[in-house]
Amino acid sequence: MAIITSIQKRTGLLMGVIFVALAAFLLTEWIGGNMKAGGGEQIIGEIDGTEIKYQDFNNQLQIMRDRMEASQQSKINESQLPMVRTQTWNLLVTQYALKPEWEKLGITVTEDEVVDMVQGNNISPQIKQAFTDPKTGVFDKDKVIAFIRNLQSQSPQAQQQFAAFEQELPESRRSEKYENLLRKSVYVTTAEAKRRYEDETIKLDLKYLYVPYANIPDSTVTVTEEQIKEYYNANKEDYDDAASIAVEYITIPIAPSKEDSTDTKRYLTNIKDKFAATENDTAFIAQHSQIEANFAELAPSNFPKPLANQMGEEVVVGFVANPAAMNGTYKMFKVVKELGLAVDSVKASHILFNIQGKSPEEKLAIETKAKEILAQAKGGSDFAKLAEEHSEDQGSKVKGGDLSWFGRNAMVKPFEDASFGATENGVLSELVETQYGYHIINVTGLKKTNKYLLASVSRLLDPSESTREILYRQAGDLASSKNMTEYEERTKQYNLLSLQANDVKQNARSLNNIYDASIRQAIRWGFEENTKVGSISNEVFEVDNQYIVMMLKSRTKKGIQPLSKVYEQVRREVIKEIKQKDVLAKLEGKTGTLDEIAKGFGDQARVLDQQNYTYITNALNGVGFAPKAAGTAFGMKEGEVSKPIADETGVLIVKVEKRGEVGEVADYTKYKEPVEQDRQQPYNAGGILRAIKQLTDTEENIDSFY
Repeated sequence: MAIITSIQKRTGLLMGVIFVALAAFLLTEWIGGNMKAGGGEQIIGEIDGTEIKYQDFNNQLQIMRDRMEASQQSKINESQLPMVRTQTWNLLVTQYALKPEWEKLGITVTEDEVVDMVQGNNISPQIKQAFTDPKTGVFDKDKVIAFIRNLQSQSPQAQQQFAAFEQELPESRRSEKYENLLRKSVYVTTAEAKRRYEDETIKLDLKYLYVPYANIPDSTVTVTEEQIKEYYNANKEDYDDAASIAVEYITIPIAPSKEDSTDTKRYLTNIKDKFAATENDTAFIAQHSQIEANFAELAPSNFPKPLANQMGEEVVVGFVANPAAMNGTYKMFKVVKELGLAVDSVKASHILFNIQGKSPEEKLAIETKAKEILAQAKGGSDFAKLAEEHSEDQGSKVKGGDLSWFGRNAMVKPFEDASFGATENGVLSELVETQYGYHIINVTGLKKTNKYLLASVSRLLDPSESTREILYRQAGDLASSKNMTEYEERTKQYNLLSLQANDVKQNARSLNNIYDASIRQAIRWGFEENTKVGSISNEVFEVDNQYIVMMLKSRTKKGIQPLSKVYEQVRREVIKEIKQKDVLAKLEGKTGTLDEIAKGFGDQARVLDQQNYTYITNALNGVGFAPKAAGTAFGMKEGEVSKPIADETGVLIVKVEKRGEVGEVADYTKYKEPVEQDRQQPYNAGGILRAIKQLTDTEENIDSFY
């Protein structure tokens, strides 16, 4: 802990908040000595010639996960795990591929710099984040004091975590220096700045004839197999893609059977008389109900339908309804007792003083003003006028603050509690604070009704073990099919529907409409080396309350995809190319105005215009992205008409109606800055990592293991 010791000697600073947030995304130097290749173990990837073993990666992943969970004080869920794995891999890439580049360039960090990162003028972002008061948004250096002075009295875990963070501080600064070094390498010439100036300021008024490819029906185009093969062979690089599979699969929902439903209903029916007779409903429900929240205070108009329908119009205390199916459960309701009159709905107006995003000082000033207006309202001032003048609820202020009638659960809880707590009409005596701000509430109506205490016993309508076994045997029978014919026969036998999923990538986290994280096990099966095309999964996959059996239809490797897989994509491009050639041929050599040419071409052509078009506008009215037409137009003189231009979505002929030329400027500095910023954009942590991965031929196969 040499660096921290140095800080202690120089400044005596301490820290007085939980540390874990500081080290949430950092790995210790432990990596280097424990991730050597060899031993014939499973390899999850390679970084600049160093093989990374699965077990070592997984160990480091667990360290990362533990730290993130400690930082956010909650468990990492399945949907977050892919992100955690990616961060773990990126840190390994930094260790093995990026740090050697820092070494070559002699990028170092002194102890003085580390002190500066902790308590100087360039505080580490991690420290700022961890030691900033969430209420005030202010970073307090004084909070750094107690921790360092009392470091030895902290728990061993806290000391260890801080030691790891201490070790990583120099690495964080080295990374910043490397990024800044690359950014400083960007240089913009005056000529480039001048071009930017012209791109922003030269404006064209354009008129153009446009023939969209979409206006020509595909059915009018004849495409031969030879044309498709020729296009594919000439443009193979466009079809470079990740590995993928196509599968056929069946799903068997693990749902309760009729017998399960009957058994669940019978259980409740058998205890109905006991439920009616018991005087201790709480104990009875605790013994028999599988769901909590079994009591409710309701008016007859809000009684559950099964109870209301069976009991009729007259409410009978002690009445127990027969069990009824409701939302995946069976419920049995009982009227326990009459509670008497209670407020059922409220009519109110309010005046809102917004405090969202305000500082403590601003909130205090707003509260003071709200109390002044409250005093006026209580003193008899016209509430509607006060609301129109002061309320920040734009929806109600135009109605004098009126919110009309509302029942329970219609408003946020503090507002509801205050409104329903009123015993008579009038302005409430105190401000009511909610997440939105301070409210002055004027109760203008109270509706009361007789309420009753209801109790319910609920049983989950779940599939029984015997039902699960029957369904699993069906799935297992399909999984044991020896060939496709047998698979299809058994699918029909069980009256099941076989579904398809095409172009499923190795990193896919869903299969059609199945989004449960456990679908990964089924997808990984399709990419395993010993899974042959045409084979059926021997394993029955349980995913999101359903059994799944899969059949692998096809699998393509990473790289140039075969024509059979991209056939329709290629065909569409060939159709577009044929349309393009036909339109160009029809327009070639045509003379006259654009309107005359369009009329001669037919209904598929149209003439459009656009004023004040600049090079960075990026789109033409009625056309969209048309880079070739735009580039051509800016190279033309006023009054000039272009030849037909084959662009992204159609063919255009462009006429420059007016060209607004610009003069020279003395200083192009301000036009250098946006060009410089655009070029510096890739030189961030993410962009540098992507580049280093390409340069070092870094490969990972994480999706084969998780």
